Amino acid sequence: MWIDLHIHTTFSDGTLTPDEVIATAKKSGLCAIAFTDHDSVDALDNYTDSLGLEIIPGTELSAREEDKSVHVLGYFIDRKNEDLNGFIRTLKKARVSRGERMVEKLNDFGIDITMDEVRENVTGEILGRPHIARVLLNKGVVNNLQEAFSIYIGNDKPCYVPKPNIGVSQVVKVIKKAGGIPVLAHPIYLGNDRLIFKFIDEGIEGLEVWYPAHGESDIERYLKIAREKNLIVTGGSDSHGNLGSYTRIGDFKVDYKVLVKMKLRS
Repeated sequence: MWIDLHIHTTFSDGTLTPDEVIATAKKSGLCAIAFTDHDSVDALDNYTDSLGLEIIPGTELSAREEDKSVHVLGYFIDRKNEDLNGFIRTLKKARVSRGERMVEKLNDFGIDITMDEVRENVTGEILGRPHIARVLLNKGVVNNLQEAFSIYIGNDKPCYVPKPNIGVSQVVKVIKKAGGIPVLAHPIYLGNDRLIFKFIDEGIEGLEVWYPAHGESDIERYLKIAREKNLIVTGGSDSHGNLGSYTRIGDFKVDYKVLVKMKLRS
């Protein structure tokens, strides 16, 4: 049996609604999935029928450490927890402010774009760079979504604005207050393993070992760290639906045994 523990919907920056995600996962032969929208739990209350799939309550919260964007997955969370929802409200406000600053930079670059146009592309309440990229594509400023990032709003590009400096330790505490398991997402993007050990010391309880960008040597290294530190191991596609080069639902699967072990720790 196969699962996918890292999926985004239209309630953050994915292109598929929760119902469409479920239908696609069912068709792909998955038996369990986790909704892990950026800084949101709204998808968990907005699907019609699970179609027999096991839906794991999750989220992917944003942090920033040493000038690096860090994502922490939270699994088996209580989506009604007020500490979690208060923190998410803070992150949502920060996302809007960040979006406004990027739009201002694009305007300074001579590009005609407004926040109203960006908001029209936001289905849920989570505003992100992909929504800005879609406006640039619709206006013919770029030829594809990837170009929007590589020229204008990608990391270190002229119109990029970094996320606020919210520490991993703070994110971990919020997830634990909501009864969840904090898991470090796609550790390959950190660029070094020193930060992994730092975050483990700050309360991270798991590593996303199986991930499309991880090679065999990466997987072996992360498994070794997990064994040494008694961490749970997870995996997922990080699917954003039909967005750009992201892996599609069903193209990347993880064994159900992973979920069984997670439940023993939850």
